[in-house]
Amino acid sequence: MQKAIVYIFLISLMKVGAQVPTLTTAENEFKKGNYTKAINLYSEIHTAKSQLQIARAYNALGNYDKAEKQYLEAIKLDTTLFVAQNELGKLYFKNSDFKKARMIYYNPLCI
Repeated sequence: MQKAIVYIFLISLMKVGAQVPTLTTAENEFKKGNYTKAINLYSEIHTAKSQLQIARAYNALGNYDKAEKQYLEAIKLDTTLFVAQNELGKLYFKNSDFKKARMIYYNPLCI
């Protein structure tokens, strides 16, 4: 019984340990401005923060449609991620979609 618990623990450590280098590499690529590489690396990690970074990269590349989808996905994964909601509102303002921007700022839970 104890061996099974130890094996499960070791397997879980291997899985978690594999994401850390990918995250660090993705962050480095994003900081360098290699947004396409960063998007590919962040897409391997399925968290709200990685979705937010993908949205930021698409926004920096000027691909606003994909950025909007990624912001919405990040918000769906974590409804308390107000940074993503704020950046999505800014994106809507940038694209002159004032109705959606207003909905984000006045009714953030109705996304």
